[in-house]
Amino acid sequence: MNCKHITVVCFLLFVIPSCFIALADEPPFDPTHYQIELDGGQKVFHMTPVGQENDIFLLSGLYTKSEPQTLIYAYEGKYLYNGELHISDDGRFIVNIPFWLIYDYEHDTIGGAAIEFYKDGEYVKSYGVPVLLNDMSQAYYTVSHITWDYNNQRSFDKMTNILTVQTRDNQIIKFDITTASIIDELLTSNDITDETTNSGAIGNPSTGMIKNSFNLIWIISLSVVVLISLFISTLFIKRSK
Repeated sequence: MNCKHITVVCFLLFVIPSCFIALADEPPFDPTHYQIELDGGQKVFHMTPVGQENDIFLLSGLYTKSEPQTLIYAYEGKYLYNGELHISDDGRFIVNIPFWLIYDYEHDTIGGAAIEFYKDGEYVKSYGVPVLLNDMSQAYYTVSHITWDYNNQRSFDKMTNILTVQTRDNQIIKFDITTASIIDELLTSNDITDETTNSGAIGNPSTGMIKNSFNLIWIISLSVVVLISLFISTLFIKRSK
């Protein structure tokens, strides 16, 4: 095997696994402009990624729906994905539940809050995952992220401005989004299984079991990718002779 062949093999062994790893850390989707009509169509909330503001995509914030739209308040915080936020009908109160919470295995830390509250475009309060989960072993861990609730079990009552979530340790938590406060916590015996979620729950094993199982799967998957890379490299070498 000459230097050229060695270079090709090394390239494949590095690039293919790297692409595999990178895909695991991709955000759910790219930030795009969207708008939410509120107050019976009298108001509209715009969310526009930074740098995309123009005559069509207005600065993020709440506006009157009349033409021309008049700014009620501007929102200058981080981008909020449409599927992750709930907003009161008058547009003043927003609650954001980030989907993409980064988990650092090495330092056992979580990057970001589990739930965030805003009023009139300004940050009010947030809660971390350890505050909301009584049993951290019930959280769902991936290679670099963590999920603390069942996203298809969330409900928001616009009449009362009460947001209800079900945590992965089977708590029902109710938030008043106008005060950013927890108003009720209730344990439930209703286990949520893989069949009833869209977020890939793996049951209720301990944190150690989750991490070890996922690490084992990750190692096996990476090994398969390396073997495929070697196979492709071998074919390439044989054809080049």
